[in-house]
Amino acid sequence: MLERILLAAFLSVVSLSLDASELQQDNIDLVPYMEVLDSDKQYITLEQARASPDWVSLQGKSHLGRKQYDQWVRVELTNEITQDHEQLLEFSFYYLDTVTAHFYYNNTFIKKYVSGDNIPFASKPISNRKLLFPVPQPGSGKINVYFKVNTKGVTKVSLLLWNKIEFLKHDEINTIWNGIVLGALIILIFYHLILLVKIQRLDIVALVFLLSVSLFFIVVNWGYGVQYIWPQAPELNNKAVPVLGLLSSFAFLMFFYAFVSISKNQIIKIFTLALILVSFILTILCFVLPILIMVPVMVVMVNFNYLSAVIMLFVLWWQGEKNSKYFLMATSPIFLSVSLIMADFFGVVLPMKNVGGSLGIAISLFLSFLALGVAYKIRDKQDRTENKIMHLNRDLEGKVVERTRELNLSLDKLKNTQGKLIQSKKMAALTGLVVGVAHEMNTPLGVGITASSFLRDQYDSLVNDFKRNDITKNQLELYLHATGDSLGLIEQSLAKASKQVEDFKLINAKNSYSQNEIINIKDYVDHEIEELDLSGRGKKVNVKLICSHTLKVECVCEFISQIFEILMVNSVEHACFSSNEGDIVITIKSNENSLLIDYEDGGEGLTQEDVENIFNPFNTSKRGGGHIGLGTTIMYNAITHTFKGDVSCALSANGGLAYHIEIPVKILVN
Repeated sequence: MLERILLAAFLSVVSLSLDASELQQDNIDLVPYMEVLDSDKQYITLEQARASPDWVSLQGKSHLGRKQYDQWVRVELTNEITQDHEQLLEFSFYYLDTVTAHFYYNNTFIKKYVSGDNIPFASKPISNRKLLFPVPQPGSGKINVYFKVNTKGVTKVSLLLWNKIEFLKHDEINTIWNGIVLGALIILIFYHLILLVKIQRLDIVALVFLLSVSLFFIVVNWGYGVQYIWPQAPELNNKAVPVLGLLSSFAFLMFFYAFVSISKNQIIKIFTLALILVSFILTILCFVLPILIMVPVMVVMVNFNYLSAVIMLFVLWWQGEKNSKYFLMATSPIFLSVSLIMADFFGVVLPMKNVGGSLGIAISLFLSFLALGVAYKIRDKQDRTENKIMHLNRDLEGKVVERTRELNLSLDKLKNTQGKLIQSKKMAALTGLVVGVAHEMNTPLGVGITASSFLRDQYDSLVNDFKRNDITKNQLELYLHATGDSLGLIEQSLAKASKQVEDFKLINAKNSYSQNEIINIKDYVDHEIEELDLSGRGKKVNVKLICSHTLKVECVCEFISQIFEILMVNSVEHACFSSNEGDIVITIKSNENSLLIDYEDGGEGLTQEDVENIFNPFNTSKRGGGHIGLGTTIMYNAITHTFKGDVSCALSANGGLAYHIEIPVKILVN
């Protein structure tokens, strides 16, 4: 939107500038009254020219061609001179090297002025970018002016007589409008520089370069500013015209190469690169070769590049490259302006007077249309990207729905399986439950793997776009959206798998504990042993507790009770004691921040493999007796996970089990 507002304002400024140029009507065209010395002789003096009978009327045709470098022109101002205000004479064709004006009053010489391209700016009779001569006002009488015009190029003697006040008014208006046009160009340059920071595109870089070169070309063509840089060296000012002309053509081709998709046509691509190289080399040569050579070279090269680009644009348009039509329409003001200038140059009568000023307007319109073309190209790419995102979103939604359906089916299947297995107390049913759970966990894990794989593909695609400097805001939003969905699927899958595991870990486990209490550990364990009533379980077991009478700790009493209940019940119900009688030895110590428990029973019959699987869930030696084999698992998880302690098991010297337990607690008295 901002791009279009800026361009609309710029086009309005250009239109007003055109109107301002056309307002310049307050002058008298002296060409119909001028005469030229029709002679092939060179180096004719002023007196010889005045005395020559070979004066002929221009008859309104100011174009004198390249017949010779020096030509004499005269005009009588008697009927046009006014005594009530100052007047100026202007040669509106600026590219004359030297113009010497000789004023005669009643056939008596009164004044001589020298101006032109080769005259230092500060030495001109009037400090102005144009070729101006003040008109003397000696009084009523006959006034003739003899002009000696010298130029190494084409000679054109378009002479205007101005009221000085009116000239200054129009020159001021022209200055203001040109300043506005240049200001609009500067705004466009800075706008696209800011745009370039957000959107790194080669065509925007080329457009900024073309805008900058065109800005300097308009300044030079307008005239103001460049003379003040080297006021005493006009030859440097004159070199600026071919240099910037060729540089503008070089920038024009660079933008053509970046804006129009020519990669599919190798012939056009190679030809364009060749034109770019030649234009660049000629631009460098402008600094060393004479201006007499480089100006014709510039004119030929610029026109050749322009015509070549137009032909290539038509070819590309015919081949279906839609960006070429934007470029072709943008070049139409340049074509029209150059046609008007050439027609006026060769003496064709035109309805417009100031055709020379049309070039700056045409360049401004050309740049405006190109900027619009870039804006439409970016917008078109955004639309295509948005459509691609919409398709990807629809595909992703379909995948999510399908995965959700599969997850719901798997969940229903898992619930049915669990319901059936819970009703059975047999070992086969329990084994089937474990196998079923393992099988069903593949579903959420598979969904997580699929989502992570999709996320990896999205990441790789974004990295590739980033390396090609082709990433856009919409692509980043798509990536973030896909990442959020994928992470959601992964989290859901892992949560379901974790829930299944936690459900089985918590079977018959005391998963909630009371607050910390301060206890004497020996008294507390003695009381727990007595409460268990081991003798009532069918075996005679002697428990020996080795612990300091003064050891006090701050701990979770319920957890300590759970540990000794699991250990001693397992010893009584699972260990094989000779003659149903055995010993249990419990040793409790402490260090700075842990309670150390060593538990050993005198049972027999366990192998090393049994010991290695002692903490595995569903591991029991008496499954048929209603034991599910989760006691040591619950104890292990509580010690290591809940209280961040450590527990290990090994075969004792007499063939029984020996546990070593470390529990972090707060030691109060040791």
